Amino acid sequence: MIKKKILIILLVVSVNASLYSQIDTTLITTITKLQLLPEFSAWNGHKLDKEIVNKVLNAPIHIDFLQSSGFDNFVFTFIKLDNKDLLVDNLKLLGGCNGFILAVDTLNIESYRISGFFENDMSKLLMYLKRKSYHHLGCANSFSEYYSIEGVDLKCLYRAAKKNSRDTKKYPCLKYCGEPIWVY
Repeated sequence: MIKKKILIILLVVSVNASLYSQIDTTLITTITKLQLLPEFSAWNGHKLDKEIVNKVLNAPIHIDFLQSSGFDNFVFTFIKLDNKDLLVDNLKLLGGCNGFILAVDTLNIESYRISGFFENDMSKLLMYLKRKSYHHLGCANSFSEYYSIEGVDLKCLYRAAKKNSRDTKKYPCLKYCGEPIWVY
């Protein structure tokens, strides 16, 4: 009898854990799609009409969770989109690269655009880390030695954020994925 109760408790706990991870993934997917919406308005003056919002929110996207170190309570995602699902008025979503990197603070449910977006939130992320008393924030070398995100040049992002620069020639890590490609 006790074995059956333990088995039932384990089953309930595993089902709850499975549902929790699905909710987290769904939440992260929704946050990601909402962050992509402004990208459309940045391209050639597109307005966010109902068609664009529906296309982006219903588009299948592939999210890879990136390895990172030094960042507590953060999930870093690489967002890959399928262009054919996001054609709006013959405009492809991704012209400049193959995806976006987004940081999601899992405690406060806030997101930071790290790479590929028209705007970059690295300076906001650095301010948040400073406010939360994170260490090794004084210079790019120290920061990039202590913190890491798979496939991300944190030294470049740190330097660009500190200079408040958007110069993609000097800071190639700021490359914008949304350079439009017209399809005819």
